[in-house]
Amino acid sequence: RNSPGDREQALRVMLQVLQTSEHPAPDMFCLCGRIYKDIFLDSDCKDTVNRDNAIQWYRKGFELQPTLYSGINLAVLLIVAGQQFESSIELRKIGDVKTF
Repeated sequence: RNSPGDREQALRVMLQVLQTSEHPAPDMFCLCGRIYKDIFLDSDCKDTVNRDNAIQWYRKGFELQPTLYSGINLAVLLIVAGQQFESSIELRKIGDVKTF
């Protein structure tokens, strides 16, 4: 819908579900990352706190189950945050994952 407050409400619901779930699916972590990424993008890429929140959530999803979706989003956000493939161990690890 993209109505005012939708992202915040979705984030509240997701965080509550994650707190009560014993074995959350990696995609649930990535959905939190997506919400934070959307908030970051809505700020014209100025809200670095939500960019970093998105990175943390995508990282959790990627660590649980490396997928193309979580890996690409994590890598792009790390690059936006200033990391470079040549000097970032994390970016190189993401690039080396063969499960894609």
